[in-house]
Amino acid sequence: MPPDPDVGEQEPFIAPIDQFLRTGHDLEAAKELIEALEQSAASAAPRAPLLMAQGWAALGDRPRAEAYVQSALAAAPDDPAVLVEVARFFIGDDVERAAKHLLRALKPHRANA
Repeated sequence: MPPDPDVGEQEPFIAPIDQFLRTGHDLEAAKELIEALEQSAASAAPRAPLLMAQGWAALGDRPRAEAYVQSALAAAPDDPAVLVEVARFFIGDDVERAAKHLLRALKPHRANA
């Protein structure tokens, strides 16, 4: 699979964090990587808030994760991919909130309508 053009400087962080999210191993190393991503220039990349939200959620820090979810949503409120990830974040805790974002993701965009 070709590299994601939006990843940019996130690349050193993505593989280890993804590995943690898939396996659930090495919690401390994953936490250090997420904290390093927060402090790096890569935190401004488009996918960074969602990546950090997934990491903090996996580590059990739901409030911190939700702050990043809200940041991703504020940066791209009409992006279907972001809306689907936001819905995925809320599905376990707040089905109505998840449904709201998922329905927004499924609506045709004005530019395409």
